[in-house]
Amino acid sequence: FSSSNLNTWSSSETTLPSDKSKEEFDKNPVLDRFDHQLKTSGLMTNHTMSPDFSWSCSDISNIKSNYKLDKYIVLFPFCSPHLVLKKWAHYNELIEKIKERYQDEYKIIVAPGPDEIREAEKINELPEIDWSFFDVERYLAMPSAKADREKDVTRAMPIITARGCAFKCSFCHYVFWDDPYRNRSPESILTEIKHRMEQYNINYVHFWDDLSFASAITAEKLCDEIISRKVKVKWNCAIRVVIFTRARLSYEDSIRIAKKMNKAGCYQCGFSLESGNKQILEMMNKKIEVDAFYTTVYVLR
Repeated sequence: FSSSNLNTWSSSETTLPSDKSKEEFDKNPVLDRFDHQLKTSGLMTNHTMSPDFSWSCSDISNIKSNYKLDKYIVLFPFCSPHLVLKKWAHYNELIEKIKERYQDEYKIIVAPGPDEIREAEKINELPEIDWSFFDVERYLAMPSAKADREKDVTRAMPIITARGCAFKCSFCHYVFWDDPYRNRSPESILTEIKHRMEQYNINYVHFWDDLSFASAITAEKLCDEIISRKVKVKWNCAIRVVIFTRARLSYEDSIRIAKKMNKAGCYQCGFSLESGNKQILEMMNKKIEVDAFYTTVYVLR
C-alpha cells in the first residue's frame, strides 16, 4: 500500500477510510474490511471478492463435543519481519503465559502459524506435541511393541527426534522435498521422554522418524545422555545400513557403541538393504555398499 512505511505497515491502518478511526474500522465485519482494503489497493480478484466457504463448518458442536471444548481460546501465531518479537520462540513464551493464566478456565488451542516450515528448521525450539487432545490411554492399551514377557505391560508412545533426511534415495518422497535433515539435541529428546514418563507412565519409546540417526556418532551422543540421566526406558529407531561404516569407525568402536545403545535401552533398529545388486543400489542413489549391510548385522548381533 502506498501509505505504508517501516513503522506503519498494517493494512488496517494504511487503508483506513478518511471518516473513520482504526478503532471504528475494526468493528466492521472482517470480510467488509477485507473488501475495502482490496478496493483501496486496486487488487480485484474473483476468489477474494467472492470467497467460497462451502468447505467450512457453520456448526462446530461436534468438534466441541469431541475435543471437550466448552470455554476455549484459539491462538493464531502471527509473524512479520517488522515484529520480530512475535517469532515462534517468543510466541511460545507468550503461549505458556496464557496457559498459566487461563488454563483452569479455558481450553487453549494453538493453530499453526505462517512460515512454519522455515521456522521448523530450528527444531529444538518447536513445542512438544500436546497429547491432551487425544485419548492416550486408548492408544497405550494397543501397543505396537511387544513386551519381553507375557506378564509385562508395554506402554509405548512415539517421539520425533529428527525431521527430513540426509539422503536422496530415488524412490523416496524426499527426492521431491526441499526438507533438510535436522535432528534434535539429546537434551531436548530426553526432556520430552521424561515428560511422557511423568504424564503417562510410559516405558517404551518409538523414535518415529524417517531417519533417527544419520551416523553412529549421533546415536552415541543420545545414549550418553540417557545413561548419564539414568532414564530407564526401551526404545526403537530408524537407521541406515551404513550407520557404523559412514562414521569410519573401527569394528571395535562399532561394537562399543552398539553395546552402549543396548545399555541405554535400544531394543530394536529398523534398516534395510533394498537390494544386493550394486548397480541397482546406484540407480536408487542409496550411497551404500553391500558389505556395510553385513557389518551392521554382525555388530548389532
